[in-house]
Amino acid sequence: MNQRQLRNRFPGMSWHMAKQFAECGYRDTQHVVDLLHGAEDGMQMVTSFTGASEREILNACGLDAPPEYSGVTLHAPCHIGGVLTPEMDDVSYSGEQYRELNLPDHASLISGLGPPRNQGSVGTCTAFATAAAVESQLYDPSIDVAERFIYWGTKAIDGLPNSEGSLLKFSTQWLLDRGVCYEQTWPYVEDRSDLKLRPSETAFQEALQLQPESRSVLAARNVQGIKAEIADGRGVGLSLPIYKSHYASLRFHSEGRFTMPLGIFDSRVGGHAVCAVAYVDDPWLTANGFDEELGGGAFLVRNSWGEWARKNSLAHHFGAECGYGIVPFRYIEYHCWEAISVTVRSHSFTIRHWATDIRQTARRELEAYSGTWWEKTRGRVVLQAHERLFGSNRQVSGFFQED
Repeated sequence: MNQRQLRNRFPGMSWHMAKQFAECGYRDTQHVVDLLHGAEDGMQMVTSFTGASEREILNACGLDAPPEYSGVTLHAPCHIGGVLTPEMDDVSYSGEQYRELNLPDHASLISGLGPPRNQGSVGTCTAFATAAAVESQLYDPSIDVAERFIYWGTKAIDGLPNSEGSLLKFSTQWLLDRGVCYEQTWPYVEDRSDLKLRPSETAFQEALQLQPESRSVLAARNVQGIKAEIADGRGVGLSLPIYKSHYASLRFHSEGRFTMPLGIFDSRVGGHAVCAVAYVDDPWLTANGFDEELGGGAFLVRNSWGEWARKNSLAHHFGAECGYGIVPFRYIEYHCWEAISVTVRSHSFTIRHWATDIRQTARRELEAYSGTWWEKTRGRVVLQAHERLFGSNRQVSGFFQED
């Protein structure tokens, strides 16, 4: 962002202060005010980050007094903590094989997904992100796979029975080993006790037909690798830290916008799993009237907080009303913990799901066809037979009309 853009976006701020906020992904002065309004210690966070006094911050934001605390952290319809902090030795950064890829400037799988799901107040986000990675490859918004089945299996193998959260490496391993049934077979419940119940044998049998054929554990902080998976038609589960400046920001909840943490003065409040299902590079953004993003572009991630981020205009462009967040490439490069995709054998999902509809449709069409076939055909057959016998069809003209 050049100096002219900074002056337009942050008109009351010094160039140095505006640059600090812009480099963290804040879009304008109002974005900063949203943080002050939504965080109980927002003013302290901002003054510590910028090194400015409270009065200087108020003047820069055009305020006479600190905004009244909104309590957004108390009322936000979202649950974090479903992802445990991984051992940092497990976080892979390298991705040399992706550097030379010639990828399109955008790709989206959103049109093939149904409405966003809601995990409620339980830390089951790894299951929801994994389910979204599966559904992103099926190209049928009516298909809904069972997050509850994935979550039970995740906790059965992760070795963390006393922790509600888990990691994507466990949820995707369970999916690879045992598959997943449909939502109607083992419906999700927002109840910790019921989530611990072993799925039915029907669910297990159905899941055998719905197993991905492979799993790819990607370099977690390699943007090109994640983009390549989406361009190939596969959503990518991401484990991300959530910071106080996110959870307390009105802009985060209304637009789903992730910003870079405000240095050492910010603090991590939990981890969360989402599924990257679209990406947009800066050239595409500017060509379509959007602002550029940190790191050269951004991912659109499918969340599991229901009707969250209803004002996400970028998601609206791809046909989604709500439920998707904006994660700049730079955030992935610095903070992503896990990036994992699965490859679905599409026939194993679609044949079973569509079999009933196909049978019903075929039966209706066959009945309709069989009822009219002879009437449409018999005239032609009789005329041809008559011509072979008598050499002409004139004698029967008007009796059996040829179609």
